[in-house]
Amino acid sequence: MFESFSNRELATGIWALLIFPAALCSTSKGRKSLAEFIKVLAGRAILITLSLLFVYVCWEVWLLEQIGIWDRTHLKDTYVWFLFSALAIFLKYIPPTESNQIAFGALLKETLCALVIFEFIVNFYTFSLPTELLLVPVVSLIAITAHIAEKTPEHRLTAKILSSALGLFVVYALYHTIRATIADPAIFSVASARQLLVPSLLTVLFIPALYLFALYAAYEMMFFRISWNLKKHPGWQKRTKWRAIKTGQISLRRTQRLSKVLARTVWNAKTLQEVESIFERFCQPPIALKPNDRVKVKTTRETGQIVSSHVDFAFVRFPDGDAEIWIGNLEVLPDGANSK
Repeated sequence: MFESFSNRELATGIWALLIFPAALCSTSKGRKSLAEFIKVLAGRAILITLSLLFVYVCWEVWLLEQIGIWDRTHLKDTYVWFLFSALAIFLKYIPPTESNQIAFGALLKETLCALVIFEFIVNFYTFSLPTELLLVPVVSLIAITAHIAEKTPEHRLTAKILSSALGLFVVYALYHTIRATIADPAIFSVASARQLLVPSLLTVLFIPALYLFALYAAYEMMFFRISWNLKKHPGWQKRTKWRAIKTGQISLRRTQRLSKVLARTVWNAKTLQEVESIFERFCQPPIALKPNDRVKVKTTRETGQIVSSHVDFAFVRFPDGDAEIWIGNLEVLPDGANSK
């Protein structure tokens, strides 16, 4: 039953079975957290999302099987990839936030590099099981401590030292893997090459699903903002949402930009025509703004001075303080214009 697992995977599984139940069930707080987690996991939205993810991954596996890359020997690697790579990426980026945008090119590059290194180290050379049982908690503790230390400036030096120690272990493991491969070239066979290739191809095929989930989450957030900001005008909501779909289309970046603009502007609209004008101005090329430019707010007729601008919004200095204003709602005043 366990022949397909490497010593490193067995050691990781043993420690996980020992630590997680003890950590969760040893205290009342841990048991309460576990119960809340199970309750959330059993929620309708989570179950539907996980089911859709599972169905999509099954389609990926079927596709790779049809072209002769995937077979039943890759089942264990597929489970590991789904639990520790696909789900980790999904939970990190969905739903996307303003501070957590998805750079799909960089994400794909980083994930593929990490997967290749991980698969190469884990599957091609392992130490004895007792050694792995000692190494797994030590390396995990170093990695977790380095990650936590990196988040605080005063512990950056500690994080660098720990990261260097972790890097030395990776180099050491790679050295033994390469040496074993040179001593016995049969280790690196067509089957082992496919073992490296399968998780990478699963990740490449997973990117479109991640994009669609991110796009759906962005539209869901935008529709919530529209409903909330137009709750006094329920008759406008359906038309505004339809206009938002026509404007955002299938562009994730454009939809996220539009969502932010609507959240800051649509609540102040007095008529449906004003809502339409927001979409029209959004679709126009943004005006070029420079620091110290004199501008006028189209809706309030206030004038101020540009402090800085970024994408769709600018910080404007007014006599009573600074404010972030949508660029589509600004008009640049000619040189010498007064502030009346």
